[in-house]
Amino acid sequence: MDGWVHLPRFIDKIRLRAAGKLAPDYLTNVGTGFDGAWLDAAGVSFDSFEKVVLQSITDGEVCHWVQANVKRSRDDKQAFEARLLKYGTEGETLDD
Repeated sequence: MDGWVHLPRFIDKIRLRAAGKLAPDYLTNVGTGFDGAWLDAAGVSFDSFEKVVLQSITDGEVCHWVQANVKRSRDDKQAFEARLLKYGTEGETLDD
């Protein structure tokens, strides 16, 4: 979604939580972990992004918002993807 790995899953988690359908194991982690890593990389707060997601109907609407409000280069997006792909290998963490 606009070149951001993980973003569709994050959107789904927000919507499922709001509908009371998110698995209990995920409830305390929404907005942290990979979600938090995306928020940091995008420079977006959880509260503002959650509001956008919950006020939208389609993923396309969220994507348009991201395109208009998250100004990161293709290289930044690829660096974020590389961090996620390295996670857990050879002791890598999201902070590395």
